[in-house]
Amino acid sequence: MITTHNPVYGFKVASTSKWWSDMWDATDYGREYDFTTSFFKQLFELSKEVPKIAMLNDNGKSSENCAYCEDVAYSKNCYLTSVAWKLEDCYYDDYMA
Repeated sequence: MITTHNPVYGFKVASTSKWWSDMWDATDYGREYDFTTSFFKQLFELSKEVPKIAMLNDNGKSSENCAYCEDVAYSKNCYLTSVAWKLEDCYYDDYMA
């Protein structure tokens, strides 16, 4: 799996298709707030438990053939492109519109 999250930090990562699916329920990770512990410590612990999306894209809902793109939507036939909307046949691009 290709992801934007560094494995050194120990975050759980779900594939893009699994993250967008109904295979998991975010409410399963709910916790009681502990007023005796720091808010940020609790937030950090929670963020390590809840899976993060591997690559932020629309998983083929409005794009076609853009599986290895980050933050791309309404695009077609793009590869290793990030932060782009409404593109076609673009490769190795960043911040395109």
